[in-house]
Amino acid sequence: MQRRLSTVVGALCAPKVGLAIWAFAIAARLLAVGLQWGRPLVDDALMQHEMAVALSDGRLETYWPPGVALYLTGVVELFGRSHDVSRLAMLPWSVAMLDVTRRLGVVLGREAGGRLALLLASLFPGFVLHGSVTLTHLPCAVCMGYAALLATELGTDRIERRVLATWALLGLVLGIGTLVRSSILAYAFGLPLLVAITQKLWRRRADAWARPFVAIAVTALIVSAHSAAVYAKNGRWVLLADSNSQNIYYGNNPWTPTYKTWWFGSHKWPEPTVPAEFQAELESIQALPVDERGDAFVGKAKQHLEDRPDLAVVRTAARARTFFAFDTFTGTYSMNKLGVPRLLAFGLLAADALLYLAAFLGMLGYFGLQVAGARAGKQVARCAIALALPPYLLAFSHPTYHLPILPIVLAAAGAFVAHLASGAQLTRLRALIAVALALAFLAVQVEWVLRVGG
Repeated sequence: MQRRLSTVVGALCAPKVGLAIWAFAIAARLLAVGLQWGRPLVDDALMQHEMAVALSDGRLETYWPPGVALYLTGVVELFGRSHDVSRLAMLPWSVAMLDVTRRLGVVLGREAGGRLALLLASLFPGFVLHGSVTLTHLPCAVCMGYAALLATELGTDRIERRVLATWALLGLVLGIGTLVRSSILAYAFGLPLLVAITQKLWRRRADAWARPFVAIAVTALIVSAHSAAVYAKNGRWVLLADSNSQNIYYGNNPWTPTYKTWWFGSHKWPEPTVPAEFQAELESIQALPVDERGDAFVGKAKQHLEDRPDLAVVRTAARARTFFAFDTFTGTYSMNKLGVPRLLAFGLLAADALLYLAAFLGMLGYFGLQVAGARAGKQVARCAIALALPPYLLAFSHPTYHLPILPIVLAAAGAFVAHLASGAQLTRLRALIAVALALAFLAVQVEWVLRVGG
């Protein structure tokens, strides 16, 4: 078995195969853009495009974090306001995602791990779709991936001569990522600290304890600069986006489902399933002056949490489980928004789910392997995944929100196969832990099917 696996992995590492994977990956993403050419952007993707147009006209809107819109503003200024141009502008993010996934795979599993990670990323339907719509998940995945890559390097001795510059670069990447999706704020401020703690950097040099604060300071400067720009333009302070407080309310009100906590984020009045009482309360808050709405949303959510702490516990546990469930967005979006035939859309959904399941189980296997020199990479991967979850425990969660951690998951899965091919094995205890986690992960998938299918 190992000999056959080694032969397959060796074949995949041939230079021509690598070029073929890159060519396929880019062609698939161009095809996705081409199939949507002439179609208008919809929903959140349309709002990102419109926010960029507003910025181009001198208006600074604050409902969403500004990262993607700032990027698209440059595209709008240079190439016009076409939806198709904005779609095509997501291609560099796709290339960057493929690159960082491959690089992470190399760090975790040498060249073979990088090649396998690249192959998984090129095939993943969710990444293909997100490379053709102006949503925030793909750029966020790029930022989180490069941050994990830099953090892994900082956990080794390879960059001692330029270590402060690397910490600053880590802060820059995390700052940009925070402007893209404010939900990674915990990741942005926690990753540098956890790298320092888990790698015990202070044991190497006396001043090492202060180094993570270089990254944190750069990230804080970027976030503060945006808040200052909003204040200068609009006359009020905003931490990244107005939508944050509204999302907390969506996920914590008397009508929020106990499992589908994201429900009010995707279902709007006048849909008959939206409770009239919820809509009345929402409209009463939206009627307030804009600088009072955030406190009102948070206040209503806080009052509900105090009234029903039991529901808070149930919903928080559900948010954690749904975050790790397989995503249905690619299949449903393709069918409902792009007119893809039902059978093909189901095939995309199934491929997305199967690749995700295989990659996540592969990552769990990688954590269980006994591999020399892998400690820094494993620690960073664990920290990254742990820090990506907490913000969604506060508001609402959905499987789509795990897409930004997938470069790390795919890289670890590729490294797992590469190390198996070279003869690495799981220790007995680590194998038992990996199996227990895998069973829990599969139970989450079964519940997701039963809940959503029902």
